Amino acid sequence: MESGKANFLPKLDLGYKWQSVDGNSGFYGWEVGISVPLAFFSQSGKTKASKIDFQIANQQYEQKELELKAGYNEQISRYLTLQQVINYYQKKHCLWPTNKFRLPTWRTV
Repeated sequence: MESGKANFLPKLDLGYKWQSVDGNSGFYGWEVGISVPLAFFSQSGKTKASKIDFQIANQQYEQKELELKAGYNEQISRYLTLQQVINYYQKKHCLWPTNKFRLPTWRTV
């Protein structure tokens, strides 16, 4: 973004030169120049486009984050449901001893 803003401003150039021609030296020169950007609107369009690209990338990131959280919460919900089924069968039908099988605990986001 900063480099885009720099292209809007005029540029000042200063220069000094020393030259020798056919063995004769002592040719000195100074140069001063100013350049004003004529393609202001072109640069403005590029800057706006990069801002829009940045906003699109942020929205895509947020969308992906929401999808991942929803998928994670769905899996946790499924895990908790299956844990309830296992607990039901442990208590009612005694398929396996409760002291030998222990499920880990999970938290939702």
